Amino acid sequence: MNKITPLATASILALSTLSSATSAAVLSTTESFDGGIADWSTTLANGGGTAVLTQTASGGEDGSAYISQTGDVFFGAFGPTGVVFRCNNQDGSNCSGGSFFGDYDPANNDTVLSFYLRHDAGVDLDFFARLAPSVNSPGAGTGNDFAGTVASGIWTELSLEIEPNYFDSFSGTDFNTVFANTIERLQIGVTLPFNGTGFDPLVGVTYDLDSVSLSNTPVPIPASAWLFGSALLGLVARRKR
Repeated sequence: MNKITPLATASILALSTLSSATSAAVLSTTESFDGGIADWSTTLANGGGTAVLTQTASGGEDGSAYISQTGDVFFGAFGPTGVVFRCNNQDGSNCSGGSFFGDYDPANNDTVLSFYLRHDAGVDLDFFARLAPSVNSPGAGTGNDFAGTVASGIWTELSLEIEPNYFDSFSGTDFNTVFANTIERLQIGVTLPFNGTGFDPLVGVTYDLDSVSLSNTPVPIPASAWLFGSALLGLVARRKR
């Protein structure tokens, strides 16, 4: 009967360690809005007043609930953009129970934010996301690398990794400075369509939001680690012969 040598034991332990390292600590939450608007908010004008979010019990991207608002976006002090949905930790708000607030840990480069959007503008629209601490600065805004084009009338999933290539503005700082803070503001906004010479306003457009999630993707094992484990097993096989 073959005995397991100390080297074989070490090999098994090494491979076990590699297997357990295939995923990072999970940072995971999903807001489905089944219980209401979950203290989300918006500041777009709606008929000259304050826009109000509403919940619809069915018809979301998964057939269940979603939230909506109808409002206007014009070229303003912050350019051709408007924030449509906000999840902020301020003024007593407990947006989604605080599930989207905390340390996004960009050192792992595997934290993913995703959500489903729909609108009825009649034209394709580009959307952006912005993450910031409770004081709103410094914040990180997504740029051209964000998969943001959404066709009219179709639920579309948008997602981004919390890593530098997905952002192009940092409130005069940089990526690491922004994410060294505790993130307590999640903002989802729209960019006015460009007509070749200027930007067209978006008047009376309805925006729908569903299934906002924050998760971690598996961290792949480096090829060098697999080679190391394979080499150890090879040594075990030779010793047994």
